[in-house]
Amino acid sequence: MKLTYMKSFSLSLISFILLLSLSTSAQWSWQHPIPQGNNFLKLRFLNASTGWAAGDKGP
Repeated sequence: MKLTYMKSFSLSLISFILLLSLSTSAQWSWQHPIPQGNNFLKLRFLNASTGWAAGDKGP
């Protein structure tokens, strides 16, 4: 009886953790993935709204 309780509790706990991790992992998604997805090499900003980025696939 005690072993069955422990198996049931363990399965419930693992299921809860798995569901919790799946629901919190999908918070960010790309809105416009093209052409980005490349590595940035340099970032330069003049102010809060003007800047440039250059990467390994060009500027």
